Amino acid sequence: MKPFLNKGHTIVMDNYNSFIDLFKQLKSQGTLACGTVRSNRRGLYQRRLRIQKQMVKALKRGGVLYLQHGTMTCVTWQDKKTILMLTTAPVDSTANVIVEWSQKQNNK
Repeated sequence: MKPFLNKGHTIVMDNYNSFIDLFKQLKSQGTLACGTVRSNRRGLYQRRLRIQKQMVKALKRGGVLYLQHGTMTCVTWQDKKTILMLTTAPVDSTANVIVEWSQKQNNK
């Protein structure tokens, strides 16, 4: 990654590689990161954010929850399962447009 740091790139990764500490380190080196994250990832839910777990459980299908901490944003979206995305890139939390993708519609 060294040649790509401090050049304003954004790295997109899956939930296997998404770590809060990694995102912070990349941000400090001028590189943004974005990726899905596992709900049990260490540091994702801190003691002061306990109420957020209740809010996540209360989400209905299509519901979105934005959680901001400094330059880090966690977007939670409820579909058949709960999907979490972590990003250091700017996020517009006022844009609540959700397009549901359906495999049945895609196969037509």
